[in-house]
Amino acid sequence: MISWYCPYWHKDKSDRVTCEAGTVRFPDKQAREEYIKQFCAGRERSWEQCSLAQMMETYYKEISDYEV
Repeated sequence: MISWYCPYWHKDKSDRVTCEAGTVRFPDKQAREEYIKQFCAGRERSWEQCSLAQMMETYYKEISDYEV
């Protein structure tokens, strides 16, 4: 079982991961598992290194700043 740490994760299938930023499709199962371990379900805050998560963080900060 995977412990997903990324707050933007939505769902996954055998060849892809879907989050708020979009869907990443992988060439094989190993590439998918390595990506998940590195960014989505690695160390508790490893998702912060993902470019998709960084984009979402920037987006939410900008709309939050705009609303204030």
